[in-house]
Amino acid sequence: MQLSKVRVRNFRCIKDISVDLNDTTILIGENNTGKTAFLDAIRICLSQLRARSGRVFHEYDYHLRDDAATPMDSDAIVIELFFIEPETESWHDDVIQELGNVAVLGDDDRYRVQFRVRSGFDRDTNDFISEWAFLDAQGSPLTGPATSAAQLNTLQRLASVFYLSALRDAAAHFGSRGPFWRNFLSESSLSQADREHLEHEFAELNDQLIAAHRPLSEVRTGLEDAKRVIDFGGGDAVGIDALPTKLFSLLSRTQVSLTSPAGAKIPVDRQGEGTQSLAVLLLFGTFLRTRLSELDPSAEPITCLEEPEAHLHPSAIRALMQVVRGLPGQKLVSSHSGDLLAGVDPLSVRRFVRRQAGIDVHRIRCDTFDPEEMRKFDFHVRRSRGELLFARCWLLVEGETETALFSGAANALDLDLERAGVRCVEFGQTAVGMLAKIANQLGISWYCVVDGDSGLRKYENTVRAQFGGSAEADRLTIPYENVEQFLCENGFGELYESRMSPQKRQPVADHGTADYWKQVLAALPRGYSKPSVAGEAALKMNVAEVPVPQVLQGILEKAVELANE
Repeated sequence: MQLSKVRVRNFRCIKDISVDLNDTTILIGENNTGKTAFLDAIRICLSQLRARSGRVFHEYDYHLRDDAATPMDSDAIVIELFFIEPETESWHDDVIQELGNVAVLGDDDRYRVQFRVRSGFDRDTNDFISEWAFLDAQGSPLTGPATSAAQLNTLQRLASVFYLSALRDAAAHFGSRGPFWRNFLSESSLSQADREHLEHEFAELNDQLIAAHRPLSEVRTGLEDAKRVIDFGGGDAVGIDALPTKLFSLLSRTQVSLTSPAGAKIPVDRQGEGTQSLAVLLLFGTFLRTRLSELDPSAEPITCLEEPEAHLHPSAIRALMQVVRGLPGQKLVSSHSGDLLAGVDPLSVRRFVRRQAGIDVHRIRCDTFDPEEMRKFDFHVRRSRGELLFARCWLLVEGETETALFSGAANALDLDLERAGVRCVEFGQTAVGMLAKIANQLGISWYCVVDGDSGLRKYENTVRAQFGGSAEADRLTIPYENVEQFLCENGFGELYESRMSPQKRQPVADHGTADYWKQVLAALPRGYSKPSVAGEAALKMNVAEVPVPQVLQGILEKAVELANE
């Protein structure tokens, strides 16, 4: 029984989103786009909700329309959880029996559970009221047994939520009060006889150590004089425990050590940040597997992880998803790592995007791509350049020459493309139509630059097919016949003149004319490097030897404009 879909309305920065979930779902997006809010909404419903009324939400959990809005006049928070059988008879009979009448059989012969939490300010009571309900197939609240607190407890037990935040301090997590570690320190698994035997052995060893260590013996003898001032009753007035003699005290001091490259055993809280973060993640996994034994055998835990890649080396991040996939139950993972995306199914990615009207959530839909398109996306983007999926706008250019040229022009213009969220994406070795389609589905703006010669014939139609409702001016530009001719005519001709082959026919047209530059290009050797020339042109722009052509500036400014929408 897995969580199939979640709809969240009026919760923190989220106005209204609906997210379909997989067995493992990866949430990506910029900061403050609602990823943590989405996970918290699930956690509140399935772990923190306890009563039909009361304050389970903070005042700032209510979506504020503007700076003048208050929680009292905000629209009510509504969170709906959908549990749907993936296919008929896939839920165990025990699950359906425990759920009772809240498991509704649909027209497709699949059972589903729909649970809704609503919270808003009530004018009559002058307080915030939170209510929950199980819903029927039409979305109306169920009555009778479905309204009992026991039914809520059943849902929360069958779909238990476990949460691991992005801030993972090994000293806290592996401390005796750590939320996961303390579950392994209980002495209850020992028999009474074993406990008494061990404590007796510890006491004898402690006495031997004190007796052998003269300074501690002298301290104990000196402190015995306290009996002259205060009556401590029977027995010794002073005890020194060099070793804990009580089992619970000894277990509370248990620490985990990892071997350093030199072979020394180093406590985990003295390791590097990456090792600490990974150790906490593995402890979390062990806790989940152990905790599951205490839950209903039919329970399907929902594990929420924030940035599991924190502090890890890129190579380690790529291997991390094997660990995440090994965690029990359903996984919801928020991430800022392109390297982590290299190890996930692209269909499991949900991209959160902030728009002027609110937060949108986008995903790749496999039924719109043929196998060859998915292969190219997998090879050219996900596995090698997963960070592209975090960009706001793709500037689609044909190859390395254009990438070097536009990157150099942006530097010369003091346009910070990275900060604006613009990434140059070469499409010459892949399919530009596929890239545009991916960008459309993930909510990434794109702007395509093609040559007017071969590029126009090869790419124009496939690009136009992905316009959707966008204007051509926002998606496609054909600024020049070819980039080499363009550079020659805009002050960079000497870079090409210096590379002409003496074995080829030399230019005879008037210098500086279009025909002259065509003849210069015709005189270039076959193996000359176009990207190298573009790099030199970029250098000239950056040292202000040649100004940035207005055409290039306009393209870059358009890409930044699209990124800022």
